[in-house]
Amino acid sequence: PAARQAVNADPASDNFRHHLDASYDNVGAKVLQRYKDYNGLENNSPVIAASANFSTQGSTHPDKEDLNEDNTLSELEEYYSYSIDLKPGGLQVGRKYIVDKISPPANAVGDGVTWYLFRIPIRSYDSRVGGITNFNSIKYMRMCLTGFKQPVVLRLASFRAVGNQWRRYLSVLGKDGFSEELEPNTDNFSVSAVGIEENGVGNSVKPPYIEPISRDYDYTSTVRRRLNEQSIQLSVTGLQDGDSRAIFKNTTVDLFNYGRVKMFLSAHSNTEQPIEDKQLTGFLRLGT
Repeated sequence: PAARQAVNADPASDNFRHHLDASYDNVGAKVLQRYKDYNGLENNSPVIAASANFSTQGSTHPDKEDLNEDNTLSELEEYYSYSIDLKPGGLQVGRKYIVDKISPPANAVGDGVTWYLFRIPIRSYDSRVGGITNFNSIKYMRMCLTGFKQPVVLRLASFRAVGNQWRRYLSVLGKDGFSEELEPNTDNFSVSAVGIEENGVGNSVKPPYIEPISRDYDYTSTVRRRLNEQSIQLSVTGLQDGDSRAIFKNTTVDLFNYGRVKMFLSAHSNTEQPIEDKQLTGFLRLGT
């Protein structure tokens, strides 16, 4: 009876309720329960009462389901799909999109929580729906969960699209000739970023983030805080003897007043066979 009453009261299951609503206080609701109906669109901008101490509105667009705000009902279903396995046994660093994780120390107090860092290359999609052919006009991302037999709550510390100005160099890195061919086997080469804020803690698989220079301070903030120190990460598997991989960036830099260029490198292997001295060499090329 209670479930039927709830369905009859909200058939579309889109009613809005503020997280500080008095009904939550009456039942002693916790944080997760208070935000369960916060994304609802129905009555999400109620009129503020004169006696209210705070605003109970959830959006500045009342009862509006037009996400891109073009006042047009679009029926297009064209998108790229990416699948992520969230089974407990499948959450391993290095498997598909998982690039890092942060686990609590052994002497931590309370329930230990492990955070995983996912990086999804948009061009390495699992399937394509509709007539979409490029990545030029993508505005939104949708996330859905399937295959769960009981309610589940996901905590996302940061969910965003990240751009990369560095590109993989796919041509031959040796001397140019009359018959230049594309370098084979470039699928074993990936480019990403690591930072002291997201990857500062080390574990048995990877060392902690090594800070090459002192971190700068954010002088635009009233709070004395340091900026995030970041570096480029190049991952190569199965690199043959004498072969090489490189990335490039198109930019305009005036080096007339500079006499030296410093490049800091930190290399380590994820395999059981560690890299020996003089087995790996880094190089830097400047020019056109």
